[in-house]
This record gives sequence, structure tokens and C-alpha cells, in this order.
Amino acid sequence: TQTACLLLLLMLQQWQINQLCFEVDVEPYAKSRDATIAQLAAAAGVTVSSHVSHTLYDTEQLIAQNNGKVPVTMQSFTKLIDKVGDPQAALLAPAIIPPPGPFDELVSVPTLAEVGFTQAPTTIFKGGESQALARLEDYLRDTKWVCGFEKPQTDPSAFLRPATTVLSPYLKFGCLSPRLFHQQLLAIYRVAKGQHSKPPVSLRGQLLWREFFYTAGSNTPNFDVMAGNPLAKQIPWDTNPVYLAAWKEGRTGQWAQQQLRVTSQLQACLSDSTCMYHPSQHCPAWCD
Repeated sequence: TQTACLLLLLMLQQWQINQLCFEVDVEPYAKSRDATIAQLAAAAGVTVSSHVSHTLYDTEQLIAQNNGKVPVTMQSFTKLIDKVGDPQAALLAPAIIPPPGPFDELVSVPTLAEVGFTQAPTTIFKGGESQALARLEDYLRDTKWVCGFEKPQTDPSAFLRPATTVLSPYLKFGCLSPRLFHQQLLAIYRVAKGQHSKPPVSLRGQLLWREFFYTAGSNTPNFDVMAGNPLAKQIPWDTNPVYLAAWKEGRTGQWAQQQLRVTSQLQACLSDSTCMYHPSQHCPAWCD
């Protein structure tokens, strides 16, 4: 991260940039990184502007609306959202985009081989905004399915057409605006006049689950680990490396790990199963 920050500062100076705009990231590691970048840029005379777009809401404002407290249950979070109201609508896509700067070998996108991959990609899901928008349109076209969606009823073994939208990675990597997704869901719900599933099990509920964890994670010390995390139960995990390796390689009889290893993705229901089944049955420090 330090190298990336210094490289960015070099590019700002080399390209004679006077304004730096970036998306607010609420995860602890990113907040520290972005603070460093803002400090370096300001010292170089660059104006810094950051904007909320990775989440539906400004998580700091949500915490402020909750009397400075982190919501620790989904029920309390949905009540908070009801109080705050709908998020801002997504902005329209720009008509034109300024040309990029003079790219060279320092900032060119590396090949898979250059970052250590020795095999061709095996995932069936392709990245990018075009793929994300096409998938969003495909699933939201079926308004009956949208209105009837309930997460506990989805089928994690549905592969030809997944029982969920598989839009989570596109949201994570900035290929799809969560506000656009939310905005289009609300439009469908309005036409249904209340005849649709509700959070936390509805499709909108899945976006709110995402928002809930981002909000909690942004304001909870050590949220990504157990030690020092005030919300996590402190468990004396076993650190048996043999058991951990067997689980990582899908040799414990749970085929979810095989799906993750081969396709580089894991359906939400399977990720729940993986996180809950394995620790409860074998108790290794799997977060290692």
C-alpha cells in the first residue's frame, strides 16, 4: 500500500495533476490508505475530493443518525434506514469522458502471468460494467421473480441460472452502482403496490445487508478479525495446519471449497455454509 501511495504521488507530479477525486471506501484498511493519499496529495498542492458512491448511504451520517452508535442487528439497522429514508438517486452516466493521461509501463494493467497466475481463468463470470448492467437488466426483467425473491428460498445448487443475481462482485469492484440497483428495485416495487417480499429476505434486503455490514465495519475496531473486535465472540481456535490445509483444498467433504478454488467465486448461501459449518465442526483458525 505504501508503494502504491508513493507511485500515485509520482503520477500526480509527472502528469501535473491539480485535482484528485476518488470514491469513499469505508473499510478500515482503505480509510487508512486514503488518509495517507490525501495527506501526500495536499502536501504536493493537489486538491482532494472524495465522494460516497460505493455504498447507498454515507455510513458516517448513518452512525450520526443513530446517536453515534453502531447498529449491531439487522432489525435495528432497517429501522434506522426507515428513519433516514431512501438514498440519493444514482447519477446519469457522463456523456463524455476525458482522455486518460500518458500511460506507460508504470501504470499499465498487468497480465495474469505478471501477477503470478499460471493457469487460464476458470470462472464463468466475466468482469466489467457492461457485464454488470446486462446481468442487472436480465434479472430485473422478471418482475414477478423480483417481487417474490426471498433469500432463504434460493437454491445454492442452481448453476445454469443462479438463483441469485450474482451481482455482489460487480458491486464490490465498482462495476455496478448500488444506488442504481436500489433505484430500479424501488421502481418495480412501486408498480407492485406493496405486493412484494420485504427486508431482510427480499432482494432489496440483500442490498441492505451489504450496507449494514459496511456501516458496522467502518466504525468497529478490528472488525475484520476476532482479536480486539468488540462485536466478536472470543473463541480459542485450534491452529492445526493439517486441518486448515484440508479445508482450503476441499478435502473435508464440503464441496463449497472446491467451487471457490475452481471458479474463484462462491454463491452466498454456500459462503454462509462455509463460514458456519467449518468453524463449528472443526474449529481451526481458518481466518489465517
